[in-house]
Amino acid sequence: MEHVQVKLSYIKADGGLYKDVILDFNYVPAQNQQTLPVPDMDRGIRVTEQISSIRSSALGLQ
Repeated sequence: MEHVQVKLSYIKADGGLYKDVILDFNYVPAQNQQTLPVPDMDRGIRVTEQISSIRSSALGLQ
């Protein structure tokens, strides 16, 4: 995959959204994985993730 964009949502103790952060993964080879460091947050107690977009010429995803 040439590019994968992931949205992390930091959730507060009351269940409300504290902050969204976008992470960009570039050139992830087939059958591999990639990790990125994420910023620490002082108010979020939970994190949810959502894949926002995928670009992969091999899979026909633009």
